[in-house]
Amino acid sequence: MGNETARKASQFFLSSARGNAIVLISLASIIFFLNLNGWDLWNPDEPRYAQVAQEMRATGDWILPHLNNEIYSEKPPLFFWMIALFSYFTGGVDEISARLPSAFSAIGCVLLTFFLGKRLFNQKAGFFAALALLTSVEFFWLGRRGNIDMTLSFWVILALTFFCLGLQGEKKSRFFYFIPYGVMGIGVLTKGPVGFLLPFLTMVVYLLVTKKFRHFKNLEIPWGMLIFVLIIGAWLIPACIKGGDSYTQIILFKQNIERFADSWTHQQPFYYYLEVFPGGFVPWIVLLPGALLWGFSKDQREHRLNFYFPLCWFITIFIFFSLSTSKRELYLLPLYPAASLLLGGFISSFVSSPEREGIVSKFLLFPFYVLGGVFMLGGIGVCLFPFIKTPASGLIRFFPHLIIFMLLFLAGGYLIFFLFAKIR
Repeated sequence: MGNETARKASQFFLSSARGNAIVLISLASIIFFLNLNGWDLWNPDEPRYAQVAQEMRATGDWILPHLNNEIYSEKPPLFFWMIALFSYFTGGVDEISARLPSAFSAIGCVLLTFFLGKRLFNQKAGFFAALALLTSVEFFWLGRRGNIDMTLSFWVILALTFFCLGLQGEKKSRFFYFIPYGVMGIGVLTKGPVGFLLPFLTMVVYLLVTKKFRHFKNLEIPWGMLIFVLIIGAWLIPACIKGGDSYTQIILFKQNIERFADSWTHQQPFYYYLEVFPGGFVPWIVLLPGALLWGFSKDQREHRLNFYFPLCWFITIFIFFSLSTSKRELYLLPLYPAASLLLGGFISSFVSSPEREGIVSKFLLFPFYVLGGVFMLGGIGVCLFPFIKTPASGLIRFFPHLIIFMLLFLAGGYLIFFLFAKIR
């Protein structure tokens, strides 16, 4: 009886969409919520954003953000609104309220990645993609930081999800095409024009690459842009009137066009992201070449249009930020779901395929064992490394996370070894 119950439970959590969602929500909640206030706000962004939200609450000025009683014109206000909103539940602006927008956004990104993978490939692909996203280094790190980019990433993937539903839908496709404009408007209120450019350019590139030219008229651009303008105008017009010419000049031009074309901060060479992205996508980067090889293989010819969706998404954002003179690792965060979707489709196909003959199959199998080893070493290192970097007296605040992450990494490594030993 006990074995039968365990078998049914295992089948529910690992085979059903609802069970997969429960597993993902549970893991993501542990990763992103546990011990969220275990350390102080870290420079440079967290203290600044928290202070802006605090001054919003103190002054009651929700239109113009202020920092140290001066108008703060570097970012739109939505992220600060979110921190201030959470602060009413946490008792004030603190470490938890400053990081909750990122934590909730990260969980949203994981679930949307699962949903998109299920729509583009299959349920198993969505589950693997969501797990890859959840456990990639940069995504995990920023999901627990009070930075704007995780929230921006959520709006980007949400807009692209509805675009995908519009492409695949029949009866309600027009409705699905309208929604991204509202989401992109919210994205602009979060971090400026990139909230519009990243998803919209991805849509255009995908339609061009796949030669779906007739879908351009389905994008509902005139009415969609009206929705978009109304959303950003509801804040931007009052803000520019209240802030005057100086604020208008900075928020519209200096912080966006000038920063992209001729940055005065975070200047890096054009190849910068080729150097830093692999480290941010550890440990899954070892499988990305195999995923690209799989996507262009003859076996995937019938499903290549679905493979092109995350590929165009990834390449568009990567090139966009590479062209900018201002570069930071966290700017690439909106393409991490795309990279994870590529992996999810690849892993699902590889695991489900009964044939394991030939040099190519053996070549593709090797990175999985590397990945398993990385997870096993990570499980050990995640507990040992803090002892090298942190005094023993300060480790107690990290202790719950250390144990949980050690177990998660060791379990992940074991499952990878076990799974691919069976299918070898």
